[in-house]
Amino acid sequence: MLVAAAAALFMGSVQSYAQDTEQEEEYVVSAPKWRIAVDGGYGRRLARYQSTGNDLIDTHNKRLFGGLEYGGELTYYFGDSFGVGVKYSDLRSLSKDVVQNESGQTGMYSEALDIMFVGPIMSSRLVNASGKGIFLLNYGLGYVGYDDSGRIITDEISVKGAALGYCLEFGYDLKLMNNIFLGASLGAITGVLNRYTLTTNGHSQQVTLGKDERESLLHGYLTLGLRYYL
Repeated sequence: MLVAAAAALFMGSVQSYAQDTEQEEEYVVSAPKWRIAVDGGYGRRLARYQSTGNDLIDTHNKRLFGGLEYGGELTYYFGDSFGVGVKYSDLRSLSKDVVQNESGQTGMYSEALDIMFVGPIMSSRLVNASGKGIFLLNYGLGYVGYDDSGRIITDEISVKGAALGYCLEFGYDLKLMNNIFLGASLGAITGVLNRYTLTTNGHSQQVTLGKDERESLLHGYLTLGLRYYL
């Protein structure tokens, strides 16, 4: 009787192990390989602002520190936890004021700033047991473009440059239905502008910044968006 009970216990354990293995294999096979994401939210530059001492200019410039952050991502996962992809992210801000020059001429002082990141990323993820929640960590290296275009009454001025940048992002995706997820991302992009092209009323010149003049492009962002898993 003891042998029969042991045999039954053994067979039950084998059957339970086989079922767990089948479920695990089924999960691995059905784990999504592709992730397509679109995002929108708020971004803000994190570098310290250097005051000019002019209230109008300082107020105008500080508005450019925060704005709309949007982007997209395409990632392929080799297994449950690791993947590679490409990410695009863009921070756009705008500032406008009415000003008057020394001769008494009145006009707009407007400026639009665009800081764009694009490049390859590596992604690590952790899928919960139900498959309805996914934690993500993305990190990458890429191109950061800087485009600052403005107008002061009748003068048109633009500053354009580029730098090597880094991206670090934490995210969480929550399943809504089928392969559609709602996601939130908290991240930062960094880079340093060493030189740029200054164009004033159609005339361009190259400007190289000194060590203490270099422009930090560091900014953080918080976005929400939809994810589609294949």
